[in-house]
Amino acid sequence: MGGLKTKTMENTKLPTVAYFTGDNFSSYLTKGKKYEITGFWGEKTELGHFFRIVDDTGIQLVCIELCCAHLDLGSWILEY
Repeated sequence: MGGLKTKTMENTKLPTVAYFTGDNFSSYLTKGKKYEITGFWGEKTELGHFFRIVDDTGIQLVCIELCCAHLDLGSWILEY
């Protein structure tokens, strides 16, 4: 996996927010809330992109686009 990339990386269009619509998720997240993506890792894998957000309690989380443990193996929707 590549190093951390920021949203300001030159010549690279990265997602800026992530949200989910599923019904199974951790108590520190809010369904439908758009979370700012604060960090982004490497190339897209078979499970999508790895990224970082700050949850509702102020803790930084590392998430994966598809099959995320914070969403009980649900998926994030990424906006560019």
